[in-house]
Amino acid sequence: MPNYSVLKTGDWEKAGILINRLSTKLNSYIKKRMKEKANMVLDQIRGHLENQDLDWIPLAERTVAMKENDLTLVETGFLKEHLSVIEQPDGQLFVGASPDVVHPSGLALSDLMIYQEYGTLTIPPRPLIRPTYEEVKSKIGSEFAAYMKDFVEGDE
Repeated sequence: MPNYSVLKTGDWEKAGILINRLSTKLNSYIKKRMKEKANMVLDQIRGHLENQDLDWIPLAERTVAMKENDLTLVETGFLKEHLSVIEQPDGQLFVGASPDVVHPSGLALSDLMIYQEYGTLTIPPRPLIRPTYEEVKSKIGSEFAAYMKDFVEGDE
């Protein structure tokens, strides 16, 4: 087996410093863009609650009578007000309902969201998160590709 060796010349310490600076700048840039996109997703979810524009199964008449409105997934506005972007300890971002928030019904808001999203024995599924994700995923991907191009070309 041939013995290949590489002769390293130049200021490798300076190269390492530059690479670390670039990495820090790139991480900051990505984190900023991720937060922007997470907030865009949150706005989209809230918009669906306001506009009632997803193909949800209508509420039962008895439910409407108890609520005094016919808005699906909206009774008091609690859900919309308590959705948020949450940064996880590992830096990932979560868009939705925190398990720490309790709905006036006594359920954790995150559990209530799961019941609404997937349904129960008595409640039909009325997905909010999955259709929103499907709407935005390709847009976010293409925007991130453009962000990275801008970053590499120094337009940021």
